[in-house]
Amino acid sequence: MSTPDPDAGAVRPGNGGTDAAGSGTSPVTLSARVVTVGRSAAATGAVVVDVAVPAADGPALAAQVATGNISLVVVARDGS
Repeated sequence: MSTPDPDAGAVRPGNGGTDAAGSGTSPVTLSARVVTVGRSAAATGAVVVDVAVPAADGPALAAQVATGNISLVVVARDGS
């Protein structure tokens, strides 16, 4: 595993492109800095990724994460 690129991620609500309520509205996208990437859990394959966001975005991100309905989209270093 390599050191994460500080600008490599965007955090988005999951659920197939809808918001947590399933209303079909566009999901909120937050830019985030990857801080650490954990090891894959043997039983589930889940990987914990710690991210940092601006303080103003923290409450919205925490609320979305609490639903368990979130996606992490990794963007190439060149932005493509």
